[in-house]
Amino acid sequence: MRKTILLFSVYFDLSKSKLNISSLDGLTIKIAENIVGIFYKLYGISLDIKFPNDIYCNGKKLGGILTETKVQDGMVKCLVIGIELILIKPSLQMRLKKLQLQLGVNLGLRLKIEK
Repeated sequence: MRKTILLFSVYFDLSKSKLNISSLDGLTIKIAENIVGIFYKLYGISLDIKFPNDIYCNGKKLGGILTETKVQDGMVKCLVIGIELILIKPSLQMRLKKLQLQLGVNLGLRLKIEK
């Protein structure tokens, strides 16, 4: 069975933001909740979250989220968010661009979609 993998990372330079590391508590789970909400809203598909960063569909791992930070003196200097989703159903593959764009909107980004 052919799989389509949506895999991307987003880098945020936060060196001038004076953002305390504690303000990012729960970020990974919030991103997972956002993805679950998008799948339900756009496709009517219910997903589950395995705390703290895995996304499951019908008991099978669909993907995950990783967040990494660089911190100096308790202040966040940069943040990287990595998201991977494995899409097996052809109907989901056909709507991948819409999903990518919605994730970008929710993260406040403009994404360039490439095949």
